[in-house]
Amino acid sequence: MNYRTIVMPFVVNGEIAYKLLFTCWIYRETVICGFERIRNSNTYPTLKQIHDKCYELAKSWLKKSYYANRVIRRIHEIVQSCRELNVKLSDVEFKNWIMLESREFKTGGKVYTGIKVIDEKSIEVDLLKNYDEIETYTLTTNGVKSRRFRYMLYEVIENNIGYEARIYINGWSRFKVGGVVQVSIPEEIWWKYSMRDFSTYSLNEVEYVLGFDINFDRINWVLIDLNSDIVNMDTIWFEHLVTQGSRSKGCRGFIIQELHKLFNKLKVLEKKKILIAVEKSEVLKTLKLIWIKHGERKDKHWNYRVSRFRAKTIEDIKQVCKQHSIPYIEVDPKGTTHSEEHKQIVQKLGLDRHMASAYLIAKRGLEKLKQII
Repeated sequence: MNYRTIVMPFVVNGEIAYKLLFTCWIYRETVICGFERIRNSNTYPTLKQIHDKCYELAKSWLKKSYYANRVIRRIHEIVQSCRELNVKLSDVEFKNWIMLESREFKTGGKVYTGIKVIDEKSIEVDLLKNYDEIETYTLTTNGVKSRRFRYMLYEVIENNIGYEARIYINGWSRFKVGGVVQVSIPEEIWWKYSMRDFSTYSLNEVEYVLGFDINFDRINWVLIDLNSDIVNMDTIWFEHLVTQGSRSKGCRGFIIQELHKLFNKLKVLEKKKILIAVEKSEVLKTLKLIWIKHGERKDKHWNYRVSRFRAKTIEDIKQVCKQHSIPYIEVDPKGTTHSEEHKQIVQKLGLDRHMASAYLIAKRGLEKLKQII
């Protein structure tokens, strides 16, 4: 089952701040000490082997089985990542994270969890009172940022759907501790409240193809018909959010809202049956690393511009497509920026290189559509 995460920020002070920071730190040290027991293994240990070596340590430090089990799972996830990346366990280094996590589970008709969500602003969390005792505290959050997130959270709570909760601390001082509570909910509940349009159509009914070209500071889009003729085109600019020195935190939200406006205009207002064509995001993420390492540094801001290249925007486009029930298709990005075909499109249609890339992506999407149908 896939999950989505709802985030609730908080700032606490007083005794709960001290106990929370203390418990999260013990949790981190338990993961590190448990991993040290398997670090020099010649093979990648299984979950059972990790459990046999580390569970007693975790239980003696954290006092509760739900925290000890999450420690074992956390170590196992690190081992799995090392196996997939072909990295030796002895080469693993831990970053400066401080968190506490627990998963709700049922045994004998009772529900056990170290982090229990009461509502959007109240979280009950079991914290270490000292090295030998544990006590339940109420953590007050700032709530969720939208009404639909509140509906998702209440449905999970009211229907007793199992969830996983995590408290991540991102800052502290002598008097305050700040962080976020992350609650993972099933993806089907997330989609239930995120869908904006349920009217669907098949690929055989598609009349237009919309191609997107993603850049550092803009998104170019071109709409073509089934004869490859341009119907409409425009650019979504967000350069004011990615300029060096600007606050870029709201960039992703701005892009998603502009995509919603575009899809509402084309599908709802203009009644167009469109297919979205985008580049394969996995390929773009790989190309991004190549550009940083071997790219032609045309100006002094080259590394910054490439490192801020938003390959994840492809995933955002696909997500918004699902919310509007619009089909999408992925095409190979090879040659969409520098190729003989790209030069011919620029010369023949009089487009700039970014708009020509968007047209070429839309055209490849159309060719793939014809192969499918």
